[in-house]
Amino acid sequence: MRYITKVRIIRAALPVAAVVCSAFLGYDATHSLFAQTPPPTNITMVANQNVYAAGQDVTVYIKNASSKSIFILNKCPSEPLAVYRQERGAWVQIHAAADSAKCAGAPRDYGIAVGHAVPVDYGAWPSLFAQPGTYRIVAPIESYDGGPTVSFTVTH
Repeated sequence: MRYITKVRIIRAALPVAAVVCSAFLGYDATHSLFAQTPPPTNITMVANQNVYAAGQDVTVYIKNASSKSIFILNKCPSEPLAVYRQERGAWVQIHAAADSAKCAGAPRDYGIAVGHAVPVDYGAWPSLFAQPGTYRIVAPIESYDGGPTVSFTVTH
């Protein structure tokens, strides 16, 4: 290979190598900045019953016993919190939508102050719990990786 060819290859490769190195360093730095942490253990969720009849109104309560307020995203007209049904040993997320008029004037997210509990009513999403089975509701808390869960059974 001639000298001039080697110089051209090096001139082309150096900027590409610099960009690749910068990209990896930048990804590593920003990933640690925006990585979410596990939710505090003193945020809990309970259902008002352990067993519901199919079609019965389901209500859960999120209790904040942590040292700071928490926020949960309002996804209206979709269900307020993530709902899963156990199928063949695996949790499968299910969805439903309410009438969009229900969302008029609703806040973008719900704040739960320190020492307070907030009820979450699924009356506007009756189709979620129409089938018998085992269900789990997960409250994804903003700025945290996950949130509290509650499981219950729906019977005929």
